[in-house]
Amino acid sequence: MSSDTPSQSQAPATSESPNSTQPPTSPIGKTWKQAEGLPETVAPLEKLPEGVQFGEDFPEPICYDPQRKVLKYRGQMFHGNFTYLSSLSRDVRFYQALEVIFVRSTKATPAKRWWLW
Repeated sequence: MSSDTPSQSQAPATSESPNSTQPPTSPIGKTWKQAEGLPETVAPLEKLPEGVQFGEDFPEPICYDPQRKVLKYRGQMFHGNFTYLSSLSRDVRFYQALEVIFVRSTKATPAKRWWLW
């Protein structure tokens, strides 16, 4: 049965289609300081792309260490975080460093075994 009016379970219509490939327009996570104590993941990166800066108030737990030439991320990077951060620059090396962090920060959760006795 089809209806022209949206049911309660449907999301309200927006200007973007649900299959839109546009990156989020705002960051998703915590600041570097707010994520203190979480595991850090690093990836080599010679330099940050022009125009990309991670200040203390940047709302993602990411920073760049120019002495060690590494990009650092605290906690687990989720797909939304990766999508937002990769939208900041089209630099291939920056994208590759983010991809390394994304993969390395994702930990596989071991399956629990349930034994029936």
